Amino acid sequence: MLRAFPKGSAAGPTGSSATHILHAVQVNNQTLALDILTDFVNLLASGLAPPEVQPFLAGAYLIGLSKKDGGIRPIAIGDIYRRLTGKCLSSLVKEEANCFFLPAQCVCAPGGGEAVVHAWRHLMEEFKNNPEFIGMKIDFVNAFNSVKRIVLLNECFEKFPHIYKWVHFCYSQHSHLFFGDYIISSQAGVQQGDPLGPLLFCLVLHVLVSKLLNESPGLALNNWYMDDGSLFGKIEDVLKAWKLIKEMGPELGLFSNLEKCELISTSGNSNVFDDFEPQITKISNGNMTILGSAIGCKQHCEDWVSHKLVKKLPILLSKLIHLGHAQSSFLLLLYCASFCKMVWFIRTIPPDLISEACEQFDSSVLNCFENLIGSGLSVHSLNQARLGTKSGGIGLRASKTHSAAAYISSFFMSKSLVETFIATDTNSPYLENSITAFNTLVSKENQLDASSCPSSQQDLSSKIDLQSFTTLLSSSDALHRARLLACTMPHANAWIRALPCHQKKFLCLEWTISMKRWLGCPLFNSDHLCVACNEQIMDVFGHHATVCAVKGDRIKRHNQIRDILFDFCSCAAWGPSKEKPNLFSYSSEKPADVFVPNYTCGKDLVLDVAVTCPLQHKYLHDASVIAGFACNDYAVQVKMKNFQERVEQEGFIYLPVIFESFGGFSEDFSSFVHKLSISVSARLNEVKSATQKHLYELISCVLMKSLARSVSSRFQEFCS
Repeated sequence: MLRAFPKGSAAGPTGSSATHILHAVQVNNQTLALDILTDFVNLLASGLAPPEVQPFLAGAYLIGLSKKDGGIRPIAIGDIYRRLTGKCLSSLVKEEANCFFLPAQCVCAPGGGEAVVHAWRHLMEEFKNNPEFIGMKIDFVNAFNSVKRIVLLNECFEKFPHIYKWVHFCYSQHSHLFFGDYIISSQAGVQQGDPLGPLLFCLVLHVLVSKLLNESPGLALNNWYMDDGSLFGKIEDVLKAWKLIKEMGPELGLFSNLEKCELISTSGNSNVFDDFEPQITKISNGNMTILGSAIGCKQHCEDWVSHKLVKKLPILLSKLIHLGHAQSSFLLLLYCASFCKMVWFIRTIPPDLISEACEQFDSSVLNCFENLIGSGLSVHSLNQARLGTKSGGIGLRASKTHSAAAYISSFFMSKSLVETFIATDTNSPYLENSITAFNTLVSKENQLDASSCPSSQQDLSSKIDLQSFTTLLSSSDALHRARLLACTMPHANAWIRALPCHQKKFLCLEWTISMKRWLGCPLFNSDHLCVACNEQIMDVFGHHATVCAVKGDRIKRHNQIRDILFDFCSCAAWGPSKEKPNLFSYSSEKPADVFVPNYTCGKDLVLDVAVTCPLQHKYLHDASVIAGFACNDYAVQVKMKNFQERVEQEGFIYLPVIFESFGGFSEDFSSFVHKLSISVSARLNEVKSATQKHLYELISCVLMKSLARSVSSRFQEFCS
């Protein structure tokens, strides 16, 4: 549960942070510290902590952030022990809470937000142009901070008694909110940042929701996503429910915010809203938004997405371009400002309704990337860039291309939940077109039909990537086919997503060259004689630099990778040695770049490292058909043919580790890394997957940086 806290989570009033505690329980396998922490959390959960510490332990630091309208948004940082206890109890009651609150409340139902949007769209289509039916969005004033704690405690005691003691400790008396030199008393509502806060708020709201279900059973939709209420039905049913909300809400600490409530109709007649307050926003054309997604005509949906993203994007992308470190800019673009920005929209809005906004967004993202590498992309390079990293791309997926997959996945994933909300079968008039659009992007065996029940968006998008890669491969020449296949090798892409720190940090020139090499962009104006060796032709893509024998680049590259493997073996306490001499009594050869004693079954390991390029003429034909051909052929035909028998005769295990110039490696290396990662993580008490990821990223980054320097050192402009 400690690992569930985001890295860098701030400390609360006691001054402890999740990172501090995690380090404490990890030092030299300190199981005693973990046992003490577990006992302490159990003590808190039992409500047995002294009441004198409650104002501090259940309190928080406050930070004031400026709002766009000039107001202040308070951010509360709760104490780590309170948050840890809350997280543990939340996981304990999660499934129970999900069953308790459905069908009227979405508290922890997977895909609940998307289901609310799909439910609204279904009802707006079903009752289109029907003046007897309207929808209403309910908003409360400062809802989470206003609910009455006495109601909260009573409801928790009745509905979730197993967490009541901890909830009573936190909310039965006032706690301290520390804001600079001031102490503010927290007397109402649930505290921001409390993992149990949403559950406790919804418990109070449930009193009102249950009343609505009993008093207004005719509503087609009575659903609440936290404090965002959705009502849909005949005018008289919605009006009755609205009056009940106004009447009963204040008793619970819930006060309606008239200016932010909305009434929606598709009839085009605003007279249907005459019985409601004039302060409420009224929409008679059906063009609305719910939970940040748009419902209505194509123009409305296009305008909404453009307003939310496309028009604001240039400012963000401009700042990324001028950040001054290309690798950091790209990672921010990839993780914060590209496809991820569009996922919510393309999952909840049919692709036909936002195609233009998607195209504008995708174009803006690619323009930013082109600015980062300092050149435009050819059609082939652009198509590769839009592939996922496992398919040889760099992850800058096009939202327009994947919009159909996203919408289909969201619709089917939330279908049962939507039907729970509206108590009837649901379908979408946009589904057929979405399936047709998806089928044009995948192979015949991966196509869907109306009766399909597709899996995740990731699975559907991977099928699109597979077909896109196949098409790209078939339209490329042998050189680019070999490069594309090399880019799909397992872990070859590790450098792309590596965070820029220590040996993983690229200089801007190194990153730019590495990215251009990866995408097959020219690095030189034309083929010419290599300025380093003056013997071989330097191709426009710089591939010759990876095998050029002068300047000692190949030796440096080899030694850097060898040293990484040696360091990791040392971390595992395997007692390794570098370049072990006298391996053969009859020869001075030293195939053991790294020698590991007692590797397995009493036998020592000889690790032999090398780097080769799959785009060399001798490999090109086969490498353009088989991914990893170059490294595996080199391992067998050069290394094993020359050393394996002789090494084994000396009683050692021989393992050639051959890397390709795009990061792929020979077959047996992954099993070695698996064993090495287990040993390192066990000794340092780290997560194995994190250790393994770090090793792959380190090798990948060092390799790509070394190759980039080999290319840049042969730029004619620099050499002259």
